Amino acid sequence: MADAGKVKTGTVCLNLGKIGLGVGMDYYALKPSFILLCGFGLSAGFLAGKDDLSLSGVQSGSERLEKAEEAEKAEEGKKSSGVPRFDLLRARYESDEARGFDRFDGELEYREASIGGFLSKPIELGGDWRALPFAKYSVTDLDFDGVPAGLPLRDQELHELSLHAFLFHQNPDSRWTYGAWGRVRFASDTQDVNGDDFFYDFGIGSGYRVNDRLLVGLAFVGLEVGRDGLYVPGPMVMWRPNDAVSVAWMGPLLISTWRVSDDWSLALRGAPHGGIWNVSSGGASQDYDLRSFLVRFHTEHRIKGNLWLSLGVGYTFGGNLEVRDSSGSRLFEDNLEGGLSFSVGLRLRSW
Repeated sequence: MADAGKVKTGTVCLNLGKIGLGVGMDYYALKPSFILLCGFGLSAGFLAGKDDLSLSGVQSGSERLEKAEEAEKAEEGKKSSGVPRFDLLRARYESDEARGFDRFDGELEYREASIGGFLSKPIELGGDWRALPFAKYSVTDLDFDGVPAGLPLRDQELHELSLHAFLFHQNPDSRWTYGAWGRVRFASDTQDVNGDDFFYDFGIGSGYRVNDRLLVGLAFVGLEVGRDGLYVPGPMVMWRPNDAVSVAWMGPLLISTWRVSDDWSLALRGAPHGGIWNVSSGGASQDYDLRSFLVRFHTEHRIKGNLWLSLGVGYTFGGNLEVRDSSGSRLFEDNLEGGLSFSVGLRLRSW
């Protein structure tokens, strides 16, 4: 029975963390939402990579037990410890169609390419504590067209490198799991690099397994620590009504997934979209803060073995762009119209 409890707890918590943090690492846009995106993964205690759109690894306790019994015979089966396969590498490209501003006729086009992955398997620290490192790099193009002279808006090629560290505790005999997270992020146009180009964030959280199909949690996250910091708590719920369907709600994040087969899954997700970067303009430091909300339909297919292809199409709305100086004073702010968004990605699962 101890093994059964371990499998059930690990299954729900691991995959909840996968959703929560995974999405969070790339959707740092609406500041309060990052709690839900990153901190919620902490609530679950186990965390995995971004863009895990299919949630195909989520299974019920009974199904996981069956998989565990077959693990020695089936290489594709999950391990009996409840730890799913993590992504060794995942790459993605996404593009939003040009979106107009409210106050003038100019447009903004957004494109991003990213690559990231976990640097190791979960590291055993003893006493049911584990650690997990993650790294990600992205390059984002902001292209402005028709912007009136005098506005502080210029085409930007923005680079981001982030290093994450996760610490989590899970006892197989307990329904509770606990976690903490820290991130150092370099987000910049790489001109006149200084301390303004670095961002620091942290989070703590806990999750409670109500039963094999429901987990609830609460997290507290601090963002942009040392600057204009934001400190917010937030709730989380993950529900699996049956073995093929998963629903997760984490503040502004809502994702519903249908696992059609072992090699194909569909997902509908709503999540914050955008980012914040520091740039140099005439020798002065400025922050470009782009926020919007994205609803996107995804289909994910296994190409071969552990290699998966993901395609997405959706609509982004509620957009806003703000430019601030180093003191936090607003230099520019305007809303953006909605527009179509597309994505394509590859992920390699190895652990």
